[in-house]
Amino acid sequence: MGNVKLNFETFFRSVVMNRKVTNSMKLIVLVAILIGASTQAQERTSHVEGWEFAVAPYLWMAGMDGDVTVKGTKAAVDADFGDILDNLDTGAQGYFEARNGKWGVYGDFMYIKVANDAKVGAVSIDVESSTTMAEGGVLCRIFEGYGAQGSAVGTDIFIGGRYMNLDAELDFAAAPDVSSDRNWWDPIIGIAYSHDFSEDWLLKATADIGGFGIGSDLTWGLRLLGGYRLGKHANLWFGYRYLDIDYDEGNGANKFEYDVEMHGPILGASFHF
Repeated sequence: MGNVKLNFETFFRSVVMNRKVTNSMKLIVLVAILIGASTQAQERTSHVEGWEFAVAPYLWMAGMDGDVTVKGTKAAVDADFGDILDNLDTGAQGYFEARNGKWGVYGDFMYIKVANDAKVGAVSIDVESSTTMAEGGVLCRIFEGYGAQGSAVGTDIFIGGRYMNLDAELDFAAAPDVSSDRNWWDPIIGIAYSHDFSEDWLLKATADIGGFGIGSDLTWGLRLLGGYRLGKHANLWFGYRYLDIDYDEGNGANKFEYDVEMHGPILGASFHF
């Protein structure tokens, strides 16, 4: 059973999911660039009256790499999106936003469940693991303006929280089931920059940072998206997202640590009404 336990922990680390100073400096530089781009634009003060809504299903083809410690034992995580896709059982990802004037709210949800049949010696095992990430908050438009050739520019700041849940379960043919579950939430703050280069082509960039020892020691992320307008009420989006999470709890044999980078391309569509 000792070998079975080790394989469970290895699987959990691989499919569920100093560099801190360097990464934080990169985030600060990006935020400065976004703010600088906004201040160079000519200000416009008009707001659309009434509520505006956007719904955006998307696919984040994220791989994972880093370190995970379970019950005091540390192991490296190195799984690309193909590894996760091979064992994918269920997945759902989507974004929602509602605005009225300069104020708005948003929500971002991701759920991935992977399942696999494994064998350790003569023991057959059904393995299931899931990752849930839910984010929500309030955003405020702090600047609207015009860039080159009258292109529209906007900058938002946002504050909210991100919830993480990691769950894994082993079902043995002739032994008690084994499971592990961890969840936490992180406060986050961030900035978002948008630029409509033309009637057809769009750009969005966001940067956020959080945790601050309340949940994770530190979490930060970047997202860069290019868009193509299909019409008045629909856009196609493509780009890249990076998210770094450094969370730990407990000590010694009870220590759990999740120090993982998630990164990969994004494809999606947004619908506006």
